[in-house]
Amino acid sequence: MDRAADGARVRLCFGDPDGSAVALRDEEEGIQGTLGSKIRACLSYFPELVGSPNCEIRLHNHTLYASIFRYDDEAMINPHIWGSAASANPLLHLRRIGEECLFTKYMDSFDRVWEQSKPWYPKS
Repeated sequence: MDRAADGARVRLCFGDPDGSAVALRDEEEGIQGTLGSKIRACLSYFPELVGSPNCEIRLHNHTLYASIFRYDDEAMINPHIWGSAASANPLLHLRRIGEECLFTKYMDSFDRVWEQSKPWYPKS
């Protein structure tokens, strides 16, 4: 929240814990219906960000190919390998080195999902 107060744009986009994409990923990983609960646990850390200037949280129902963590012109990408938990998959450190680099492809992907996502509001 401090970064947002300093003017940074903060966008958090999670798989919809009640969505079909999360249910399918859960089944493929064989984790007995716990992925939605893990997402809900993550969201429990962020209710105070909702409504804060420069902060947005959204949910999507798209196939989960990777987890993306971006900081300016650098990103940590956790590609999802079918049947394997995210924690057991590789982590890639990417930097923007031009307009047609892998970093840009991942950021464009995030932006497309973001545009089709819905705002998240904590339940009272």
